[in-house]
Amino acid sequence: MLAAEELEVLVLVDDRACAPGLIPLHGLALWLTVKFADGRRVSVLLDGGPLLQALVDNALELSIQLESCDLALLTLWHFHHANAVLAARGMGILRAPLAAPYLPGSGRRLRGALYSEVEGWGVRRIELGGWWREVCYVIKLEGKGLVVFVGCSIHGLSRTIRALSTINERIYAIIGGLGLSALDLLTLRDLEKLIRAKAVEIVVPLHSTGPKARDYILRRWGKALREHGIECCGAGLKVKL
Repeated sequence: MLAAEELEVLVLVDDRACAPGLIPLHGLALWLTVKFADGRRVSVLLDGGPLLQALVDNALELSIQLESCDLALLTLWHFHHANAVLAARGMGILRAPLAAPYLPGSGRRLRGALYSEVEGWGVRRIELGGWWREVCYVIKLEGKGLVVFVGCSIHGLSRTIRALSTINERIYAIIGGLGLSALDLLTLRDLEKLIRAKAVEIVVPLHSTGPKARDYILRRWGKALREHGIECCGAGLKVKL
């Protein structure tokens, strides 16, 4: 798998806003800037949130040009993740190749979309399964390990944990929707076991992670997160890995 030399993650859309002037919205959109050892830089949009106008407004506020996107990734065919991406493609704002889960018989096959390998872009897909056929995406960071991007954990974090447990490499960071509420105490324990087993250093809870669960994660792993400048998890957060 092609390894990245540097990776920057910017949250464009999330249920919570961490900076003034940004629109909080129930959904997820991440802007990834990936730098490889050969000097190549790739801009990746992972999900887009439910409303194109919010995605565009937040991108402008954060000085991101969506037209410069090299690759778009969808984690699942759900309104909160896919709608803005499809709208942007329809309006010609987003012309990049699209990688997305394929739902057999659903009619969700788009012309020019990638449904199998994305490793040529330095990205690996992991199937989470379930009715929604959710996938997560992995980027290998040189000298540190794998960075895992999760859209929603729509079938529960336990399914996501089972899938990530099969990875035979160190997971450096988990970023995205964890499908957690403050009541998911058993699942939080499973998350802690995964973090210990895979030596996970960074967990950034977004979107489907409830406020109290976010606060718990920020308290539990706050020291490591603060070392990377992570004080608030939401739109406007920028993390350099």
